[in-house]
Amino acid sequence: MKTIISKFRPLLISAFLFVILLSCTDNRFHMPAEIIDLSPTITEDMPERLMGSAFFTMLGMEPTVEFKHYTGEPPLYYLDSYITLFNHAGPHVDAPRHMIPNTAAVDEYDLDRFYGKAVVMDFSAKPVDYYVTLDEIKKYDIKAEDIVIFYCGYKVNGNPDELPIFTVPSKEAADYLAELPIKCYATDGMSVDNLRRTTELLVEGESELEILAPVHSAFLTNGIPIIEGLQNLQAIAGYNEVVFAGFPLKTTGKAGDAAPLRAVAMIY
Repeated sequence: MKTIISKFRPLLISAFLFVILLSCTDNRFHMPAEIIDLSPTITEDMPERLMGSAFFTMLGMEPTVEFKHYTGEPPLYYLDSYITLFNHAGPHVDAPRHMIPNTAAVDEYDLDRFYGKAVVMDFSAKPVDYYVTLDEIKKYDIKAEDIVIFYCGYKVNGNPDELPIFTVPSKEAADYLAELPIKCYATDGMSVDNLRRTTELLVEGESELEILAPVHSAFLTNGIPIIEGLQNLQAIAGYNEVVFAGFPLKTTGKAGDAAPLRAVAMIY
């Protein structure tokens, strides 16, 4: 027996070292080839820069971010700042409470909703008033628990008196994704719904959320978080292996309707 062990000792040692090396290169710790920022820089003009002025005029709000700075003089210099911002300007997550009274706030989402494999759907070449169909959505290999990123090629209108208009999914397409269900839905649009159509329906006297804002309704009634206002999606369009991460501030109560987040995509 000792002779056999001695004979195979080098092989046994090599096998042992191979197992150790394999455990150290576990894919769970595999670093991405690139991390792409999907968030804008926060500046005083960020809301108007990203959303235009018509939306804020309609709501009677100021389209600005307010900074207040407090400094100490030497020998103990310091700089502290307050930042006051609209929680739906720039990348942010909508919670059910945003559109449905007395429902879940942002802090009630599980964090794993905001991290994971993402499917990037590129509809940036479509007309700005286009509704993406269910058949077009199904061309992408979307599975339950995927994060879906809808790249619409959003741009702010040049006319300050008009709400921005951009490509959105049809109600049928949104219902399909909600029923899978996907983990999270994200877009570069300032909304997931056609805001001009919503406004027209309100003027006509419509009151049902499912008709006024069908995409919001499809996802929020099913507890699926909506992320709006992503930037730089052209940098990840066409990639097959993307991991998305964007964790919102932990807001709750009446302020838990939405929360800003820092979003990134990791390319493997």
